[in-house]
Amino acid sequence: MRKSGFTIIETMLGMAILVIIAIAMVKLLKPNIAFFQRFEARQQANFDARKCLDTIRRLLSNGKSSTVVITTPTNGPPNSWIGFQGVDGSSSTIRWSNSPPNTVHVLHSVKGDTNYTDTVVATNVSGLMFTLDFRDPNIINVALQLDMPLDRSGQATSVYTLLQPNQSIRMVTSQ
Repeated sequence: MRKSGFTIIETMLGMAILVIIAIAMVKLLKPNIAFFQRFEARQQANFDARKCLDTIRRLLSNGKSSTVVITTPTNGPPNSWIGFQGVDGSSSTIRWSNSPPNTVHVLHSVKGDTNYTDTVVATNVSGLMFTLDFRDPNIINVALQLDMPLDRSGQATSVYTLLQPNQSIRMVTSQ
């Protein structure tokens, strides 16, 4: 006479089958997880670059071209700081910074005020460059590069790089 239930052999066999299925699922899902991590990093990098360039475009397009000063900070990327006055008399500086690391800051003050507001408009920025257009002094070219980490490993292979080549922005002609 047999009692209902499973023998130890049947239980072990069932567990072995479940382990094999679990291993197969992990092997199938791992590439998909990496794909979604890369997709998310690309989306974030595109959003950050668009937000940063939109802010720069808005400020520069309301700035007077005759007041532009482009400089290179100590231990920073070349031509990564630009200062200018707006048509409303305000002063703005857009700069790459190492504090916090690899960020773009906008320092802005309204006319007659010596206090600046410092706003971080982008992080993970490995390159920012402002150049004058030699054919038209009212045009500023802006290039931006972001290196978005895909995971916490810190390895060079785990970074998504987005390069926004020269974006031409027309400033206001000074009178």
